[in-house]
Amino acid sequence: MNDYDLLGHELWKALNDPSNYNNNHVSGQRKNRAAAASTGDLFDDWVNELDFHDMVSSKEAKKEYFLTADDLANVRYEPIGGGFGIGPPTKCYLHEHLVKTSVRKHGRAGVVKKLEARHKREEKKRMKEEQAEQARKRLKTITNTSADGAAAASATTKTA
Repeated sequence: MNDYDLLGHELWKALNDPSNYNNNHVSGQRKNRAAAASTGDLFDDWVNELDFHDMVSSKEAKKEYFLTADDLANVRYEPIGGGFGIGPPTKCYLHEHLVKTSVRKHGRAGVVKKLEARHKREEKKRMKEEQAEQARKRLKTITNTSADGAAAASATTKTA
């Protein structure tokens, strides 16, 4: 059995194991990645974040599954929407097919590495946003305090 067959067999086992399915989430909604990172199960949560029959648009498929247009060219899709005067239909792919394609392209270790890098970027971005919000609050407090002080000073000079 070569590496490709072994990977396909392992993926098949993972996809067909009922314990890998989490039925506690609403279909079509992505889970909180921070919770996944805290448990260290980024790959498993990534695989199980949607039901396997949920549809994903091309744009989201490229972003969430680390794929390119060339990768998606060979994946079966279902055209949704579109029509005369509306534009072309949106290509929607099954989550299951996208997971298989991504693992085939990058390997499990490659996907895990990419998921960890994405989590790290999102965490940095969240921290910067929090710091910016705290700085805005401090600046607002300083501005309000100085405005109150200036008002008090002008009131004192008027009474004197």
